[in-house]
Amino acid sequence: MSSYAWVIDVDHLAEDGEEPGTLAGNAATITGPSDAPEKLLARLKDGDGIQFRLYDDDEILYYSGRFVPADLSDGEEGFGPLDDFGKPNAGAVTIEYKHGAVWSAL
Repeated sequence: MSSYAWVIDVDHLAEDGEEPGTLAGNAATITGPSDAPEKLLARLKDGDGIQFRLYDDDEILYYSGRFVPADLSDGEEGFGPLDDFGKPNAGAVTIEYKHGAVWSAL
């Protein structure tokens, strides 16, 4: 079982009116990874988590979301949203996390 979870809050590539929760149209509300613990998914549902953004190699913003737990001391886990979803779904290559008012790439 995974020790982290994430949710996509905004699919910046989605067209207006596309139904959230679909890989083909609007990825908003999709959670992961597939073995994420229910207690962490519940925290995301309650609005918890550190904000992240996923970009392609042209620095185009694809997705925004949240990650729990918010401890990024294990750098490998912090790449979870990118590796689990961003790369395979859309070819995203960069993940940034928000620390206070500052965004920084992992």
